[in-house]
Amino acid sequence: MKPSATFVMRFKTAPPCTLFEAPPGLFYHEETLAFKSEYSTGQNCDAYLVDGGEYFHGGAVGTEERNALIVHPIAPQGVKL
Repeated sequence: MKPSATFVMRFKTAPPCTLFEAPPGLFYHEETLAFKSEYSTGQNCDAYLVDGGEYFHGGAVGTEERNALIVHPIAPQGVKL
């Protein structure tokens, strides 16, 4: 097995917003990289951790608190901030 490599990537982020307001795609919350699915339903935002695919809860208890978390969307390539 080859040893793992460490690399650094730089991203531009869109202005912070709530998880509910965030567009589908990558975002970070505190030190967690996650993504919001476009298949969110009603008041439930489907979001998952990039590292492992577990459901993102961001330390929130309940849907309302989770939707109100402040996240930092990562701008898609070609979007000017």
